[in-house]
Amino acid sequence: MTYSSGMPVLYPVGALNFTIIYWVYKVLMIKHYQKTTSFNQDMPKLTINFYRLGVIFHLLVGAFMFTNSNILSPANLDLIHALEDQLDTLVGLEKNHFFTRFANSIGLLYILFFALVVFLISLRKIGW
Repeated sequence: MTYSSGMPVLYPVGALNFTIIYWVYKVLMIKHYQKTTSFNQDMPKLTINFYRLGVIFHLLVGAFMFTNSNILSPANLDLIHALEDQLDTLVGLEKNHFFTRFANSIGLLYILFFALVVFLISLRKIGW
């Protein structure tokens, strides 16, 4: 999930992997394993926590994938370049590579999306 922003082919590969593993584990559980007495609700809760951590890593790595100008470059849109130049001169971020990477249109959209996700998670935590 971490690298799927840059390599979307990982979704079908992962789906195929999980389908095969599902059937292998199902056959093993029916034919080979004995009944367990130690399974409880702790394993699903731990798995959900790992998915939350995976979403965070996905957003962080995706930020660097989507803001890479060699991958996604709006070269034909003069208006976006003009806005980027105005933003650079207005904020003065040309000295710091980290901030200039996110100062283009795609980076700003990604930061807005990331802020929206954090806001929605915060609303869910407080019970809205």
